[in-house]
Amino acid sequence: MKGEGNEKFTGVYQYQDDAIDRAREIAENYGSDVIIHRADGTIRDRRSYKKK
Repeated sequence: MKGEGNEKFTGVYQYQDDAIDRAREIAENYGSDVIIHRADGTIRDRRSYKKK
């Protein structure tokens, strides 16, 4: 898992579900989006967590 514009990884997870859960927590805190990629780099899903 890597934040936009970051060179270093925020976290490395064995399972994609674990990475998605952590990314969701971070996105909820910052009111940002999570973009989920497939292994080939294409976008699988995008989830928005805007602050209310």
